[in-house]
Amino acid sequence: MDLDRELRETMQRRLADPPPGEKTWGEIAMKAQSRYVRTTVVGTVAAVAVLALVIAVGAPMLRGDLAEVVAPPTPAKVVQTVDLGEQNADGDIVWDGSNFVVGIGGGRSALAGALIDPDASIPRKIDGLSVHAEAVVADSAGGRSYFFGFAGIKVVEAGTIVATFPGYYASPAFDSSTGRLYALETMTGVGQSSSARLVLINTQTGTVERRSEPVEEQGIFTLVASGGKLVLADRGPRPFRVFDGQTLEETGFAPTNGGPEGGPLDLAVSPSGNRAVVLIDEETPVLRLYDVAKPVAATDITLGVADATGLAYDAKGERLFTVSGENLLVIDAASGKVTQTLPLFRGTIVGASLAYDGVNNRLGVLAKDAGRVLIVKI
Repeated sequence: MDLDRELRETMQRRLADPPPGEKTWGEIAMKAQSRYVRTTVVGTVAAVAVLALVIAVGAPMLRGDLAEVVAPPTPAKVVQTVDLGEQNADGDIVWDGSNFVVGIGGGRSALAGALIDPDASIPRKIDGLSVHAEAVVADSAGGRSYFFGFAGIKVVEAGTIVATFPGYYASPAFDSSTGRLYALETMTGVGQSSSARLVLINTQTGTVERRSEPVEEQGIFTLVASGGKLVLADRGPRPFRVFDGQTLEETGFAPTNGGPEGGPLDLAVSPSGNRAVVLIDEETPVLRLYDVAKPVAATDITLGVADATGLAYDAKGERLFTVSGENLLVIDAASGKVTQTLPLFRGTIVGASLAYDGVNNRLGVLAKDAGRVLIVKI
């Protein structure tokens, strides 16, 4: 409505027939002006309220996230430190679905393996393990861990050995998505390289259910199983190979790509089995990213640090973790960009093994030279 016009008409009506108590032009003008001000203020307040509503509701609608407001990611932090009482604890750390499990190979004490409750500060010793339990893998869905060494395979549940299988195998791997246990069975070396077979091991009897054709490897290698696939990385002419988890037949490989050709320090495969990353041993550590479905080429990303050790994905395959010096690096898995640098403790970590707890979003870091396990909330 035209408020100026309304003011004039009101003044004319009141002048022609003034109400009682309004006998002068001044009184008539003041009454009309008061109504004009009240109308203007009410309109302004209403307009401001509508604008605030648009900002609060309309903006999320434009982003398509009306039902969810995304909060910034919480920075990682160390929430627990566990002292193993074992210096130079060369071994592995894995997650069995309830606890972190540590295997220590070649330790000087009697501690060959330990169960670590993420909320406790004292490790629980696993009795009956050989001090030469060289590797450990875990079934995060079934709650079992498997210790591999010269004394065979020790099967552990809730910190107790429940079975022992004969045989000596290298580089074990477990695929929690399929419940399959794998390893490499070494063969007689030929020339400078040697051959091995991939084996699928029955988790109830310890017998070998299937063997692959001979696989040539160059001595420095690592094997990881995830998403129904097996991935083998070494420093040979075919440094990245993919195998079917059921048939053990090779389904793809990537040749050298002209980049750094150092040996693989570590290998991680995303939980879906679709992506993999190899940590390459060079003067400046390199992350080599692969598409597992089409591993014909790779993308090399230089971390820009002097050293790196240990490698793990988070439960969604969105972030990578590695240790450099005294710091944990949190890396965007898609771009390879370091998104956070978290100090772990004073002093350089010479060797590390990493395991991710997808239940509570925590990372277990085995600092081998320090004999400590650090639990990091992600």
